[in-house]
Amino acid sequence: MATIQDLYEAFSQLHLRESLPIIITETGPQIVELVQEQLQQGNLATGEKISPQYVDDEYAKLKNEMNASPGYGIPDAKYTGALYDEMKAEASGDTYDIESSVDYAKSKNILQYGPQLLAMSEDSKQTYCDETLGPAIQQYITEKTGLLFE
Repeated sequence: MATIQDLYEAFSQLHLRESLPIIITETGPQIVELVQEQLQQGNLATGEKISPQYVDDEYAKLKNEMNASPGYGIPDAKYTGALYDEMKAEASGDTYDIESSVDYAKSKNILQYGPQLLAMSEDSKQTYCDETLGPAIQQYITEKTGLLFE
Protein backbone atom coordinates (compact mmCIF):
# COMPACT_ATOMS: atom_id res chain seq x y z
CA MET A 1 0.00 0.00 0.00
CA ALA A 2 1.32 3.40 -0.98
CA THR A 3 2.01 6.04 1.61
CA ILE A 4 1.51 9.77 1.25
CA GLN A 5 5.28 10.08 0.84
CA ASP A 6 5.23 7.44 -1.93
CA LEU A 7 2.52 9.35 -3.79
CA TYR A 8 4.31 12.65 -3.28
CA GLU A 9 7.48 11.20 -4.78
CA ALA A 10 5.57 9.56 -7.62
CA PHE A 11 3.81 12.81 -8.50
CA SER A 12 7.12 14.64 -8.53
CA GLN A 13 7.97 12.44 -11.52
CA LEU A 14 5.10 13.93 -13.55
CA HIS A 15 6.15 16.47 -16.11
CA LEU A 16 2.93 16.68 -18.07
CA ARG A 17 3.55 20.11 -19.61
CA GLU A 18 6.81 18.87 -21.11
CA SER A 19 5.40 15.44 -21.97
CA LEU A 20 2.18 16.60 -23.63
CA PRO A 21 3.77 17.51 -26.99
CA ILE A 22 5.44 14.10 -27.02
CA ILE A 23 2.13 12.37 -26.25
CA ILE A 24 0.38 14.37 -28.99
CA THR A 25 3.11 13.52 -31.51
CA GLU A 26 2.96 9.84 -30.53
CA THR A 27 -0.81 9.85 -31.05
CA GLY A 28 -0.44 11.81 -34.28
CA PRO A 29 -1.67 8.92 -36.45
CA GLN A 30 -5.07 9.20 -34.77
CA ILE A 31 -5.17 12.95 -35.49
CA VAL A 32 -4.30 12.26 -39.12
CA GLU A 33 -6.99 9.59 -39.35
CA LEU A 34 -9.63 12.02 -38.10
CA VAL A 35 -8.56 14.68 -40.61
CA GLN A 36 -8.57 12.12 -43.41
CA GLU A 37 -12.13 11.10 -42.48
CA GLN A 38 -13.18 14.76 -42.77
CA LEU A 39 -11.47 15.08 -46.14
CA GLN A 40 -13.11 11.90 -47.44
CA GLN A 41 -16.45 13.58 -46.73
CA GLY A 42 -15.29 16.77 -48.46
CA ASN A 43 -15.28 18.80 -45.24
CA LEU A 44 -12.98 21.49 -43.91
CA ALA A 45 -12.29 21.75 -40.18
CA THR A 46 -15.01 24.41 -40.03
CA GLY A 47 -17.57 21.82 -41.12
CA GLU A 48 -18.08 23.59 -44.43
CA LYS A 49 -17.62 21.74 -47.68
CA ILE A 50 -14.26 22.16 -49.37
CA SER A 51 -14.49 24.88 -51.99
CA PRO A 52 -13.98 25.96 -54.66
CA GLN A 53 -15.54 22.98 -56.37
CA TYR A 54 -14.00 21.34 -59.40
CA VAL A 55 -14.50 23.48 -62.50
CA ASP A 56 -13.67 20.73 -64.97
CA ASP A 57 -16.81 18.61 -65.36
CA GLU A 58 -14.93 15.55 -66.61
CA TYR A 59 -12.62 15.65 -63.62
CA ALA A 60 -15.57 16.17 -61.26
CA LYS A 61 -17.22 13.11 -62.78
CA LEU A 62 -14.06 11.02 -62.39
CA LYS A 63 -13.60 12.14 -58.78
CA ASN A 64 -17.27 11.40 -58.01
CA GLU A 65 -16.78 7.86 -59.35
CA MET A 66 -13.72 7.49 -57.10
CA ASN A 67 -15.48 8.85 -53.99
CA ALA A 68 -19.10 9.99 -54.03
CA SER A 69 -19.17 10.83 -50.29
CA PRO A 70 -18.40 14.56 -50.57
CA GLY A 71 -21.00 15.13 -53.28
CA TYR A 72 -20.58 15.87 -56.95
CA GLY A 73 -17.84 18.40 -57.66
CA ILE A 74 -16.69 18.75 -54.05
CA PRO A 75 -12.99 17.99 -53.53
CA ASP A 76 -11.66 15.40 -51.12
CA ALA A 77 -7.98 16.28 -51.72
CA LYS A 78 -7.25 12.71 -52.72
CA TYR A 79 -6.30 11.45 -56.14
CA THR A 80 -3.27 9.20 -55.93
CA GLY A 81 -3.39 9.01 -52.14
CA ALA A 82 0.11 10.46 -51.72
CA LEU A 83 -1.13 13.51 -49.80
CA TYR A 84 -2.99 11.27 -47.34
CA ASP A 85 -0.18 8.71 -47.09
CA GLU A 86 2.40 11.33 -46.14
CA MET A 87 0.33 13.23 -43.56
CA LYS A 88 1.90 13.61 -40.13
CA ALA A 89 0.85 15.45 -37.00
CA GLU A 90 3.47 17.08 -34.82
CA ALA A 91 3.02 19.06 -31.63
CA SER A 92 4.76 22.08 -30.23
CA GLY A 93 3.56 23.25 -26.86
CA ASP A 94 -0.17 22.81 -26.72
CA THR A 95 -0.76 23.06 -30.46
CA TYR A 96 -0.34 20.67 -33.35
CA ASP A 97 0.30 20.95 -37.07
CA ILE A 98 -0.65 18.52 -39.78
CA GLU A 99 1.60 18.44 -42.78
CA SER A 100 2.24 16.25 -45.76
CA SER A 101 5.71 15.91 -47.19
CA VAL A 102 4.61 15.44 -50.80
CA ASP A 103 5.14 18.35 -53.18
CA TYR A 104 1.42 18.32 -54.00
CA ALA A 105 0.70 19.47 -50.43
CA LYS A 106 2.42 22.77 -51.22
CA SER A 107 0.83 23.20 -54.64
CA LYS A 108 -1.64 25.96 -55.42
CA ASN A 109 -4.26 23.24 -55.95
CA ILE A 110 -4.10 22.37 -52.24
CA LEU A 111 -3.12 25.74 -50.77
CA GLN A 112 -6.21 27.35 -52.31
CA TYR A 113 -8.36 25.57 -49.72
CA GLY A 114 -6.63 27.28 -46.82
CA PRO A 115 -5.39 26.14 -43.41
CA GLN A 116 -8.72 24.55 -42.46
CA LEU A 117 -8.10 21.75 -44.97
CA LEU A 118 -5.53 20.01 -42.76
CA ALA A 119 -7.04 20.73 -39.36
CA MET A 120 -9.43 18.93 -37.03
CA SER A 121 -13.03 20.00 -36.68
CA GLU A 122 -14.42 20.64 -33.19
CA ASP A 123 -16.09 17.21 -33.30
CA SER A 124 -12.82 15.58 -34.32
CA LYS A 125 -10.98 17.37 -31.53
CA GLN A 126 -13.53 16.11 -29.01
CA THR A 127 -13.27 12.56 -30.37
CA TYR A 128 -9.47 12.75 -30.22
CA CYS A 129 -9.49 14.03 -26.63
CA ASP A 130 -12.05 11.48 -25.45
CA GLU A 131 -10.77 8.40 -27.26
CA THR A 132 -7.04 9.00 -27.69
CA LEU A 133 -5.42 11.88 -25.80
CA GLY A 134 -7.27 11.41 -22.50
CA PRO A 135 -6.44 7.70 -22.27
CA ALA A 136 -2.82 8.41 -23.29
CA ILE A 137 -2.49 10.98 -20.51
CA GLN A 138 -4.01 8.52 -18.04
CA GLN A 139 -1.50 5.89 -19.15
CA TYR A 140 1.35 8.39 -18.68
CA ILE A 141 0.15 9.19 -15.15
CA THR A 142 -0.23 5.48 -14.34
CA GLU A 143 3.28 4.73 -15.62
CA LYS A 144 4.80 7.54 -13.54
CA THR A 145 2.75 7.12 -10.36
CA GLY A 146 1.25 3.68 -10.35
CA LEU A 147 -2.23 5.17 -9.91
CA LEU A 148 -4.99 3.47 -11.85
CA PHE A 149 -8.05 5.09 -13.40
CA GLU A 150 -11.49 3.51 -13.47
